[in-house]
Amino acid sequence: MTVGLVVGAGCAARGRSPREPEGNPAAAGTGAEFEATFVRAGRALSAGDLALAKSLTAELRAHDPGRGDGRVLAALVARREAHPGEDWVDAFALAWRDVWLTEDPTGPRPQLTAFVVHPPFPEDIPPLPPAAREAVAGEPAELLLAIEDERSGHRFERLIQLSLRYSTPDAPLSIRLLAFALLSPINRCHHTGLPRELCGRARARTLALAEDLSRERPDAILFPLWAALDGSDVGRPLSARTLAQLQNAARRAQLTVPRFEAYAAYKQMYAVLGIAKPELRAATIVNLSSEFFSMVWPVHALEDALKAAGADQRAALAEILESVGRAYVRRGTFLDWQHGARLLHLAARQKADPVLEQRAALLRSYSALLLWDVGGASSLEVWPVEPLSTEAIELRMQDEIALNHRLLGLPMPHDLASLLLSE
Repeated sequence: MTVGLVVGAGCAARGRSPREPEGNPAAAGTGAEFEATFVRAGRALSAGDLALAKSLTAELRAHDPGRGDGRVLAALVARREAHPGEDWVDAFALAWRDVWLTEDPTGPRPQLTAFVVHPPFPEDIPPLPPAAREAVAGEPAELLLAIEDERSGHRFERLIQLSLRYSTPDAPLSIRLLAFALLSPINRCHHTGLPRELCGRARARTLALAEDLSRERPDAILFPLWAALDGSDVGRPLSARTLAQLQNAARRAQLTVPRFEAYAAYKQMYAVLGIAKPELRAATIVNLSSEFFSMVWPVHALEDALKAAGADQRAALAEILESVGRAYVRRGTFLDWQHGARLLHLAARQKADPVLEQRAALLRSYSALLLWDVGGASSLEVWPVEPLSTEAIELRMQDEIALNHRLLGLPMPHDLASLLLSE
């Protein structure tokens, strides 16, 4: 789940739309006027029309002086005027901090609530043009565009059929990764509602993809890990062969294919087809891939293996847990840090390693703190300041944690730095 989805879910839990203004529900007209002016101000700033942007941000304060978005945008306009060559994300970070420090440095940062990413696709993305659908008919990119068509989840069977059609060994790596994400959760036909024959084909293709991707990407842990654990019986000790396969997988350097590599491939596909917002669309596909194939699955599978293990396997499994946990941490997202902390905690308890256990606890609490302190900045991806939103997307796809450290303006805690190093 992306940070934006977390914010949206929190709004839903409180009984209001993520795009509704906070405060008096009767102020909806004011909220709509605020957003319209916010969009105009952002577009003026994108176009370099600082005079118009300054005029419009002054109006924002009149509409709703309590909104953090308007105050931060006004400060950003001022920074762009004073420092026109500054990176957009750095300018935003300094503007956000300036508003915070000049108003109430003892309180929380001004919240960015005007624009929130909606699950699973932001509503601000234009619909796919018919010409693009025609251009990809019969091509692997048809699966990419079908993800948007099926965003409502009512025709999941079609996505499975397209995944089977376009996940052949000669298909682009990015399409095979997407197919793996879609097919791999289908491990029980009666839970999916799919025809038994289609379910069986999906399971067989997932195993073939895991084996192929394991050979093609010898640095990735996830694919051999999946292939080793898929056939194991939950609640029973691992066979010697499966344990050896897990040990070999855990020696690899990365959890899976880097997010930015997949993102760049999807962005290129959208751009070649002339589809609007290629960066935002590609980032959403990457995030959805992590939701279709739940990145917590390896955590659960290894936890189950540890519970069922005999005394002769526990030491080896502890080493596997630590290696995979570190790989999660190096992946650089909030959720991956949480998953990594969970595995490192289990490894530390099994190894009786108090230093590792303390670092796992710090990792878990620090990532949660960082998420809630600056995580709302994920809404930058749909801000109407296009140079800023594009730069923020690119940086978040490379390393979400590093981006939020940059926004926060603080160095990485020393005790966590060693966890980020490749072994």
